[in-house]
Amino acid sequence: MIKYYFIDDNNNKQGPYYLEELIMYPIHRETLVWHEGLGDWTKATEIKNITILLGSLPPKPPVNLLSNVNSTQTNNAQLVTNEKISKNNEVNNVSKGSPNISQKVKITDIKVIGGIGAILTILNIYPTTFGLFFSVVGYIMMLISFYKLSRVYKDGLIFTLPFLSMFANVVSMILLLMFVIDSIIKLFNGGFLMGGDNIMGGIIWGFVVSGLLIILGSGLFAGGLNKLANASGVNSLNVSSTLFYFLLFTLILFGLYLIYIFSNIQTLLLNGSIRDFTLLLGMLILIFILNLLASIFLIVGFFSLPDYAEPK
Repeated sequence: MIKYYFIDDNNNKQGPYYLEELIMYPIHRETLVWHEGLGDWTKATEIKNITILLGSLPPKPPVNLLSNVNSTQTNNAQLVTNEKISKNNEVNNVSKGSPNISQKVKITDIKVIGGIGAILTILNIYPTTFGLFFSVVGYIMMLISFYKLSRVYKDGLIFTLPFLSMFANVVSMILLLMFVIDSIIKLFNGGFLMGGDNIMGGIIWGFVVSGLLIILGSGLFAGGLNKLANASGVNSLNVSSTLFYFLLFTLILFGLYLIYIFSNIQTLLLNGSIRDFTLLLGMLILIFILNLLASIFLIVGFFSLPDYAEPK
């Protein structure tokens, strides 16, 4: 059965009591009441079970009557059984399940920041300065959200894993750019990175190294989402995490196949076979679809987080 708490006229928390026990107490229209399942303290007139049982609730009594009511409550309290006293002491000492406002943290703004950030990151599918800029802004907004949620749920990995993921992606882009620059330098004077004097070899190594970092980043991000999903109980985040793991697996296959293509590029071109290139294109389309679906569920997951979260 549902147990109820209420705030008396002296601003003290009372309870828990069964619905039938509330008749013994001076509940009026403005009395704040809470039971498990309610997000916050609610006026008695807005709780259907209480209004049905107590009928038409009286208004808040005048101040001069409150002292009489309080003295009556004091006398009645002396007749409470030892079992009732121990129960109240237990509730006061262990506030688990009680709607103590200090226990619940409002995360409405946090989840909105994360949701908007997730929307902006989808723009990374547009390989333009515009898309890159808003994608970076989106990742930063998500990191802010992850950081605050990690403080709420007291799990540092909720922030650490996505942060390392973004770091790995940034490093991969820098390294890829370095390998491309190195390949250009090789046209005029020997390069300085792996691949020797072979321009194509330098580009292949750039894709391999940056690809490994991107794969690592995807795995870290999926792990962070999984941590947040377990802490918040939001199923959409779990789905997004699973899709990112599938994306990770697909990226590994794509990377291996890309190495095969580059290693045999001359033979494939001479044979005039398009099967390998068609398969490569199909894998690219699958990567795009998985990334898009994972991002959509991530957006839904952020906005599905509760407005109030209870620290673990």
